[in-house]
Amino acid sequence: MLRAMTAKTVSFILAGAGTEGDGGGDDDSLEDVARDEREYVRERLRKELNRDPTDEELDEWLRQQTEGY
Repeated sequence: MLRAMTAKTVSFILAGAGTEGDGGGDDDSLEDVARDEREYVRERLRKELNRDPTDEELDEWLRQQTEGY
């Protein structure tokens, strides 16, 4: 799921979605995509750790997952 969300972020950037006048109306803004991705990671870590993860844990998990890209 994270890879799909990351791919969505990349395609969003490459397509220039969310810019004024693009007529795309139903496309997520970059901020929405980033927020959704972070919430997904937060939920996943919450289940793995059985507690709310810290912001540092979220950042570290994201870094480890995207390190090979």
